[in-house]
Amino acid sequence: MESGDSRFDIWRKLIKMEQEDIFFELAIAAKESVKTIPNWSKAILKIKRIEGNVGFEIFYALNSDSEISVNTAATYNTSLAVHELHKNMANTFGNNSKWNRLVFTLFPDNKINIQHIWDENLQYEVDRLNGE
Repeated sequence: MESGDSRFDIWRKLIKMEQEDIFFELAIAAKESVKTIPNWSKAILKIKRIEGNVGFEIFYALNSDSEISVNTAATYNTSLAVHELHKNMANTFGNNSKWNRLVFTLFPDNKINIQHIWDENLQYEVDRLNGE
């Protein structure tokens, strides 16, 4: 996207995103976050998504399963892509796609693994804070 795009223009473009484009946006955030880490074996983007809000944590692993935290390269566009993914899945699969956490794992060969997680405790806390 061009640097002069307004947030509205960016949103309009993301609304038309296909699932592959969304995964590509997530892969960019993961790869950018570990670009200075030599010999990483996987980049793990842990996403918490509630209505109107997306949170990111990025980790990497070398040759073990231990995860090491790294500064995130996720952007506003990455957040919009997560919201779009959630909307696309809800439109396609209905209640069978219920998730508020997502673990996106990128491997050096650009293969990905995605886990959709429903965290009832997170939703309970959101409902409680919203007075529901």
